[in-house]
Amino acid sequence: MGSLKRRLIKAKKIGFFHYLRHCMVVLSRITCKTISQTTTNTLLKFYQHLNLKDYIVLECESDMDDNPRAVYEYLLKTKWNNKHRIIWLVKNVEKCKELYSEKNVVFLNRNDLSTKNIRTLNYYLAVSKWLIFSHPYWFRKQRNNQVVVNIGHGNSFKRKAHSAKDLSNTYDWLLVTSELSKKINQGFWGCPYEKMFICGYPRNDLLFTGKKESIFQALLENYSNEKVIMCMPTYKQAQNWSDSSLEDKYAIEVIRSVDELRSLNKWLFQHKMHMLVKIHPLQDLSILRGIDLTNIHYLVNKDLFEKRIILYELLGCCDALVTDLSSVYLDYLMLNRPIGFLMNSVLDYKRGYNIENPEDYMPGERIFCYEDLLMFLNDFSLEIDKFSTQRERINSMFNPAEQENTRKFIDILLHEFSVNN
Repeated sequence: MGSLKRRLIKAKKIGFFHYLRHCMVVLSRITCKTISQTTTNTLLKFYQHLNLKDYIVLECESDMDDNPRAVYEYLLKTKWNNKHRIIWLVKNVEKCKELYSEKNVVFLNRNDLSTKNIRTLNYYLAVSKWLIFSHPYWFRKQRNNQVVVNIGHGNSFKRKAHSAKDLSNTYDWLLVTSELSKKINQGFWGCPYEKMFICGYPRNDLLFTGKKESIFQALLENYSNEKVIMCMPTYKQAQNWSDSSLEDKYAIEVIRSVDELRSLNKWLFQHKMHMLVKIHPLQDLSILRGIDLTNIHYLVNKDLFEKRIILYELLGCCDALVTDLSSVYLDYLMLNRPIGFLMNSVLDYKRGYNIENPEDYMPGERIFCYEDLLMFLNDFSLEIDKFSTQRERINSMFNPAEQENTRKFIDILLHEFSVNN
């Protein structure tokens, strides 16, 4: 009755004729939407009966990055796209087209709900023979003879959040880098061993391809062959979750004030070093506004993307790494260069770990405070390295294959998986 009364009052205010026309417009929109959705669903069923085509779909959480990016670069290098189509699922379609347009490469945004985009997206998801994701949280396989690979985004020691869904049915195969990697990834993804296959991460090939001079000149003003340290901590807080009680305002865990940040900057300047701090897209750096830093450089994905710099090519050019228990250090072991570990977040990590005694797999200096960080950097400047042998030992556990990982992955994808599926 209340709803009817409100409608009568509204009709009286605007006039019955105008109200009737308003109702017809609303009904028309609902009808058009229903017809459009029905048409889209009908087309999807039609697409699923078409023959599969030699198309590859790629997606990662950051646009054109990580393991899928390494696969893409290899496909371009071998001119695979001259005869076949590559479909990139990205957030910024127009920017990707502007910077990275290539023959037979299509860019789509899976979150674009326009009718035209949804139908195009459904078409490629239904008819593409191979689909490669580093974060397959959203996907549901549509056809039995497609090959869907979770190419992974690192050997995560960290447990999955309790609220996270079981993703084992969203893909056919999960890439792991070693037998030990199987155990760790089984704990994170909940994936049966028979779905795992061993191959080196394609992105690790990029550690050896970066052109140091051109990359650093693009990122650093007045670069002149100084040493460069990469700092890559794991992001720990977001709007709806928190993995640690520690607040990391400056994305360098042990830096607790602007004075310490400036002091570190001065130390780096005096010792002719630069520190690149690669931060998570969700990190709030508003506190840094107005702070003049000459030798500490904060980078976000956009900085690299627009300069056509691939993160792992940049990482491979860096002379040392500072991180926590991020999986990036397991890849960096392949270079056998110094690593400093930010320990407070490691000890405070709320979710726990998939492996007993993760510290046994951390071959580097432990950094608990600002003074520890300076000691690590000072040893590095003096070329004091106490962990080289340990790094080689841990590296052999996770990265037994260090060459041509992408080629091997493509061979498995296009041949073995296609036969077995």
